[in-house]
Amino acid sequence: MATIDRKELFNKVWEPDDIVEFIWIMSKYNASRREDIEELIRTPSIWSLIYQYMTRVNELLKKF
Repeated sequence: MATIDRKELFNKVWEPDDIVEFIWIMSKYNASRREDIEELIRTPSIWSLIYQYMTRVNELLKKF
């Protein structure tokens, strides 16, 4: 499995919907570990973007 370089990944400006979709893709295709996604969404920059979508994010995390 290839590792994701966070700096490279976030060089573009992400919209909240993009982040939720990214989490969906990672979970659907088992492309990362649940712990990696949880660590990602704990960061203040991501949390501030997706906090209003946490119900959906939690649903996705349950499917991991």
